[in-house]
Amino acid sequence: MKYVRKYWYLFPLVAVLSWLFATYRRAEATRSPASQQAPSAVSPPEIPAIITTGLKDSVFPRIFEAAFYPGTTASDQDDETVTWSFEKFDCGKLNVESGKLIACDPINMTNAAPFVQKFPLGDFPVQLAIRSGDGDQTVAFSRIVFSEAPVVRWEVALQPGEKPQAISAGRHYCYSVDAATGLYIDSAANAAFDGSTYEQVFIRELTKNQRPHWSHVLHGFGTHNLAAFSTGHGDGCYSVYIGFDTQGHVCRLLTDFGLVAW
Repeated sequence: MKYVRKYWYLFPLVAVLSWLFATYRRAEATRSPASQQAPSAVSPPEIPAIITTGLKDSVFPRIFEAAFYPGTTASDQDDETVTWSFEKFDCGKLNVESGKLIACDPINMTNAAPFVQKFPLGDFPVQLAIRSGDGDQTVAFSRIVFSEAPVVRWEVALQPGEKPQAISAGRHYCYSVDAATGLYIDSAANAAFDGSTYEQVFIRELTKNQRPHWSHVLHGFGTHNLAAFSTGHGDGCYSVYIGFDTQGHVCRLLTDFGLVAW
């Protein structure tokens, strides 16, 4: 008893330490197994695997370039048994006259605003990345190739009044599609386009180039032209991105039709 009386002041300290230890043990017991793993060991389930044998180096989002190279595959986000492959389709060359480019639904051509970025002048290839698998073929991405230089940085394409957005921010600015068709056109060509030819271009000519699940057309009028194509599974809102090379020059303009999670 003499030791109890002598060291009585230690009892509160021991009690506090015991309570802290018990609290720690309870917290550890309730933690989920996933939360105890190292961050590098956890793969986000919502992002499917993307594999490419034709492209060695690419920046995020890697699929933007990889989808146009042979050997690229992507696992289906909703069905683990489906693996998508990709092939590049060349639509022809777009005439960029003013350097002010528009990406939009044909229905909205009249009021469509060009992107604020100035693009190179000349004739440049328009290409589609066709996603195939499970008996389906669809246009996953469309792009204009201004040079063969590798992309080292992607930015969200902006229209007047829009603020820059980080690629990793999630949802980005997009253009609305109600005709299951998108297009690229120079601002000068858009001003010269005769709206009375809408049915001829976007119904008759597109139908002539109809594939099982997608279509395209490169339509010339006067000294101008435009490139139109199917938009993924149809109507929606689709984002456009600009790729830059190591010199800071524009080398791509790409539209993502939302078929591949990245």
